Parts: sequence; C-alpha cells; structure tokens
Amino acid sequence: MIFLEMAAGIDDRTWVHHRQAGDYSRWFREAIKNEQLAREPAEIERDTRLDPKESRDRIAQAVSRRYTAPAHEVDYQLLSLGRKARLSRRVLQPSS
Repeated sequence: MIFLEMAAGIDDRTWVHHRQAGDYSRWFREAIKNEQLAREPAEIERDTRLDPKESRDRIAQAVSRRYTAPAHEVDYQLLSLGRKARLSRRVLQPSS
C-alpha cells in the first residue's frame, strides 16, 4: 500500500509532526472514507509515550489488518528501519 511505503520514507520529525496533528487518522477518515480504520490510528496519535518507530509500526499494523496484499506480506522490520518494503502492485482489497 502506498501509505506504508510513504510512512517508511518519512523522517521521524515529519512523522511526529503529522502524528501530533492527527493527520493520519483524519486522512483515513476523510480521504479513504474508513471511519473504522481511523479509530485505531487516532488512539495511537494521542499516545505521547510512543516513539516514532513504535507509532509508525502500530499504525502500519492497523492498516495491514484491514487491507491485505495477496502476493506479499509487509515486513514491519523493514518499514521501521526506513527501507521501502516490496509490496505487490495489485490493488489492495479490504479484508473481510
């Protein structure tokens, strides 16, 4: 998913800025139109104890639980290291 690739490439300072502004949950709610998905990232955004890596991993996991890439699994260690994960070019389908 493009969001996961972009999240992996954002520096920590930028990630934290958008997290503190509630931009990730707002994007899921308003652009993706997925209120259910927006709830978990909103909680993560409010948790000031989380460092950038932990918050990024948790939001990536929330996305992955709801959307699946059939050909490849997302490697969260690669995401947290800031390397781009190789993802399927197939369109992601909501999981049931």
